Amino acid sequence: MLAWVRTGIALIAFGFVLEKFHLFLKAFQYPSTTSSVLTVKNDPKLGSIFLIVLGLATIGFSVFRYFGTAKNIDDPQKHQYNPMPTIVASSMFFALGVLILFYVINTV
Repeated sequence: MLAWVRTGIALIAFGFVLEKFHLFLKAFQYPSTTSSVLTVKNDPKLGSIFLIVLGLATIGFSVFRYFGTAKNIDDPQKHQYNPMPTIVASSMFFALGVLILFYVINTV
């Protein structure tokens, strides 16, 4: 559970940093339209909100999974492990990494 919570907090922090870094770049952007030293193309507000919501969902998922696992451990009956939630979460994080990669490539 702690690893999932740490990942959720990291996603929330990354969403916050993404938005604040964008504001930092906009503050130092030259007003001249001919200057191409710092050009900030896209507004990352939706990406920041998505990362924060994904971080909160990750923390919620960790709590849900923790109590389910604790219940299964206390139950004397044997339970089959279901890897699907881990596969789905891993796929979402992989897709998030690909989206961030495309964002970085398009803004450079």
